[in-house]
Amino acid sequence: MKLESAADSQLEFTIATERDFEEILAISKGIYGGLDYLPSRYHAWIHEPNRTVVLAKKNGIVIGLQSVYIIDAGETALVEGLRVAPWERGKGVAGDLQRFCSAMVKEKHPEVKVSRLTRDDKLGAKDLRKYRIIAKQGILLLRFQAQEVLSRLDAVVLARGGFRLEPSELLLEREVPEVVLREAFRSEVLLNQTIIQDWQPFKATRSNLGLLQKKSLHWVVDRKARPTVATL
Repeated sequence: MKLESAADSQLEFTIATERDFEEILAISKGIYGGLDYLPSRYHAWIHEPNRTVVLAKKNGIVIGLQSVYIIDAGETALVEGLRVAPWERGKGVAGDLQRFCSAMVKEKHPEVKVSRLTRDDKLGAKDLRKYRIIAKQGILLLRFQAQEVLSRLDAVVLARGGFRLEPSELLLEREVPEVVLREAFRSEVLLNQTIIQDWQPFKATRSNLGLLQKKSLHWVVDRKARPTVATL
């Protein structure tokens, strides 16, 4: 599949495979200060149902990537992972890649009504006219020597007279829909009735729970009867 770029050169768009991994690493150097999430998720992404990872290639070399994940019972396209090789930035590659993915979604998933994105930059006025903010999430990236942190934690625990765990309960797989789909849980625990998992926003619906439960997640609440806190 090919699309003419704004610079009259040709970009080739292909579906990502295992063989492309090293080239993905090459275009991702320096992203998130070297703490990029994609290398650890790439292999899972390309095999994940409902997800298509698209590569932009120039002269046979990978220069861009974007992932599209169909959620919300087919009504939403979750767009993630957009990146362009450092040596190709500012040439319209990202725009071409986004337009191609948008056209692909319209062709393959005509039932999609909404595009949902995760962004790590500040949205401007133009963005806010086009998109509605669902939720914000703070990400704290730390590098440390594990042994040093453990020794300091031990000192804090001793100074406070011991370590006390807050109450928590692990939901069984069959209990997850029963708890998460309760109206009280969706309105009182979830911001905008949205589950945020690994930067990904999902509506709290049965179809999305089906997707999430395929990831072998551990769902933990403070109490099953009437949760006020949940994590997964």
